[in-house]
Amino acid sequence: MPDYIVMFTEEATKDEIESYKQRVRDNGGSIKYEYDIIKGIAVSMPTDYVQSFANDRIVSTMDPCDHLTLAMADQVPLNEPHPPTGRAIEAFNQVLPKIKLAVINSRRDWNNHEPRMWARAGNLSDNELTSFVIEDDLVEVRAGSTSYGTIVFGKIRIPGIKDEEGEGFIHVRIHDPPNK
Repeated sequence: MPDYIVMFTEEATKDEIESYKQRVRDNGGSIKYEYDIIKGIAVSMPTDYVQSFANDRIVSTMDPCDHLTLAMADQVPLNEPHPPTGRAIEAFNQVLPKIKLAVINSRRDWNNHEPRMWARAGNLSDNELTSFVIEDDLVEVRAGSTSYGTIVFGKIRIPGIKDEEGEGFIHVRIHDPPNK
């Protein structure tokens, strides 16, 4: 069964996306991966159903994975870690609400399976956990160019974590579109 990357429109609701995923399963497909920060999934799907799923009103794009070359660390040369530039700060601020939502969701998911993952932040509320400000707390970045834009890795300080182990950080990867 071929694999596809499905990107949803900004207007797609969580319920609509869940319904879409269930229809994929009901028609013999499977969900391979769900992207937390962007509205997208990777699916395997019988070719008989691809066109109808691609034409769904909540789908913005649906691309076969065999036509995509996904960037891996050994394929994309990254610059050395350095303090963020103005462009990096701008790029991270563009997706800041999505980063904060992903952090909250990550903690909730990990608390169900492996509470030690977020144990150092256990005494923080969601608001305290996500109180970081990009201009103050994005401490390091590195980036690499691909044919579809720039991959940027950022190290973000969580202000509420400072204990015997030191400061607490999250590491985030974002995609900065080309020509920006």
